[in-house]
This record gives sequence, C-alpha cells and structure tokens, in this order.
Amino acid sequence: MNNTVIALQHQKCEHNKFVLDDSLSYIKCGICGEHLNPLWVLKQLSNHEARYNRRIIELKKIAEKADNKNKCKCQHCGKMTAIQK
Repeated sequence: MNNTVIALQHQKCEHNKFVLDDSLSYIKCGICGEHLNPLWVLKQLSNHEARYNRRIIELKKIAEKADNKNKCKCQHCGKMTAIQK
C-alpha cells in the first residue's frame, strides 16, 4: 500500500492590499509583492463591497428601530409622535 502524504501549504500573506500598475497592467500584493490574478482581486473586491452593503442595510434597520423607540402614542389624538427631549 502506498501512503502518500499531501502537505497543504498555508499562505502567510492574505494579500489584502493591492498595488495596481496601469502601465504594465498587473496587480501585486502591497504586503508581500506577489503578482496576483486580476480576476481573483476583482472577486475579493466584489465580496468586500457586498459585505459592506449588507452591513449598511443592517445599520439602517438598527437606526430605524432606534428612531421608532423615540416615539410614543399621543393620548389626545392617538397618533405616534416624537418624544421631545
């Protein structure tokens, strides 16, 4: 029986800073200097943007919920009104 051990190489750098050279049309990591696949970089940027957009939606919901807590029902007209501070 042939036992083959496959070692997984872990990257030390996360490549999260990009340096773009327009004249040479390549992207390299701003930390380790490795040349990066432009499609991989585009995917990373897209994932970050999607994450930021989800976070903005969550924060808007939290702000709206907090704003609604600053309202009460008027005893005279029955409408919701902002609490005066």
